[in-house]
Amino acid sequence: KTNPPGGQFVTSLGGISAGQHHTCGVTAFGVGEFVCWGDGGSGQLSPPTPPIPSQIWLGEPSQAGSIFVGDSDTVSAFGPHAVSAGDNLDFHIKLPDGTVFVIGQPIGTLPSGPFSQVETGVFHSCGLNVNLTVECWGAKEATFDGSTVTTDFGQTTPPVGVTFSQLSLGELHSCGILSASGIVNCWGADFHGQSDVPQSVASAAFSQISAGARFTCGILASDASVVCWGSNTNGQSTPPLGAFDRIDSGFNHACGLRVGQTQVVCWGSDTSGGSTPPALGFAQVAVGAAHGCGILAVGSSLACWGLDTFGQATPPSGVFSQISANAGLNCAVRSDQSVVCWGRDTGFGQTSPPAGA
Repeated sequence: KTNPPGGQFVTSLGGISAGQHHTCGVTAFGVGEFVCWGDGGSGQLSPPTPPIPSQIWLGEPSQAGSIFVGDSDTVSAFGPHAVSAGDNLDFHIKLPDGTVFVIGQPIGTLPSGPFSQVETGVFHSCGLNVNLTVECWGAKEATFDGSTVTTDFGQTTPPVGVTFSQLSLGELHSCGILSASGIVNCWGADFHGQSDVPQSVASAAFSQISAGARFTCGILASDASVVCWGSNTNGQSTPPLGAFDRIDSGFNHACGLRVGQTQVVCWGSDTSGGSTPPALGFAQVAVGAAHGCGILAVGSSLACWGLDTFGQATPPSGVFSQISANAGLNCAVRSDQSVVCWGRDTGFGQTSPPAGA
């Protein structure tokens, strides 16, 4: 099920995105149809008809299933942990007229929106309203091996009276950049200091924020250097020196592209070589659990590294414009706008996208 059918998909960032049990994409040529493939046991393969999506974002298996922002900046979500991040089959869509369409048993409070950005954590999601305020939602508890535990550490309670320009969510914490000052504000779990911005940069402006599982990294606006805080068990909060254009934080490691350079730089856990990219020039990078893949700056072919148990580090040949990675799965958009996926298929066909229009 790693052979997706034919069809053409949007090539911009967010055109396709791979989750562990399913994958979704936006079809090309103005059709804008949102299609998904893979495990449909919890409704994550049944996207809404309206609105036409312009962004998609898939979380981890226990995160919000599939979320995208439509052409009217309304938020839509579906999957086993959709809006409510609960365990029941639920699907909600926020329509342009303000009504909410629900399939299944909803849990928690539906977001009102409309949103310009949506981010997902493990048990919660947050949206950046068009007025730059933040709204979060999610489960208050979860069941593991028959035992119910709390998952509410304040990560769904954003500060009030302030506006944000960017959001990023970790495992049980949330962070954002204040629109007025560029200062980072975090809320939620702080067991490892992941929500406690260091005093040395507490008043500094940031150009990007990226929350990992139990740590957070950001790029300072002043010199484009990276600062991290929180768990540092694998060196994930000890970034390298230098100026960066973009960073991405994962579970126990992070990667980025330096300003004016194409060599991927990673730090933190190097399980199976997941933080040891090849000495090649990249234009885009996507990182999974213990592997990484990227689109080469010259030729736009793919190169991967790290754990290859499921073939996730053995990419197909061709020319590509976008790549997305999650755990042991990757999907990428070819130059002809068709989608190809490779890596782990748990038997639900999540690497077999339907034909695009």
